[in-house]
Amino acid sequence: DDVLPALVAQYTSELWVEFVEGERIRPGEPGTAAAVARAFAVLYRADARQVPETETGVHAELCRDLEFLREAGVLDRRLHHRVLAGAERLRPEKIWVGYDYMDAIVPNLLRRPDGRVCIIDFESVETDRPLGSGVAKAFIRWLEPEREPFLEALQREGVPDFLPALPFAELAFLASWMKRAVIRRRWKHVGPERFVRFADP
Repeated sequence: DDVLPALVAQYTSELWVEFVEGERIRPGEPGTAAAVARAFAVLYRADARQVPETETGVHAELCRDLEFLREAGVLDRRLHHRVLAGAERLRPEKIWVGYDYMDAIVPNLLRRPDGRVCIIDFESVETDRPLGSGVAKAFIRWLEPEREPFLEALQREGVPDFLPALPFAELAFLASWMKRAVIRRRWKHVGPERFVRFADP
């Protein structure tokens, strides 16, 4: 479906891909959410499989990341406890894993003249990820205002039914993403308020 540019050559850690004609997507413009959903759907249909969550290690990693954020002072003890409880509540017995695009920011999504979206950041497509992990970053960075139209478009594309586990995938991504932000001192991305919606009362 040409969601990725064709690979031209690989030299050690460098990937050379074909030139793709198009322009950067425009968030909020009619059709953008649906076009991005079609691109994600190509990945989500490619090699998805449902496995027990215990086989993925996602919950254990989430707990480690939350403990790091508590020790770093991002989460106070009370919010840390509430988010841990929320993580346990949201934790699914089974989870869909497969290909996901982990850097879905606006500059990395190119809209071709025919309207299709191409992922130009080839190396950020990863496998064995909980489906929805890449979507979680897009929501954080730019897609949240179009959440419902995007998810509805994604469902119309016939992807696996990963939506019941999406809040868990979002929380796991958020904790990992914010941990990296702390380590890299990207303070504008750091704040406990992002965790409140996942926390138990």
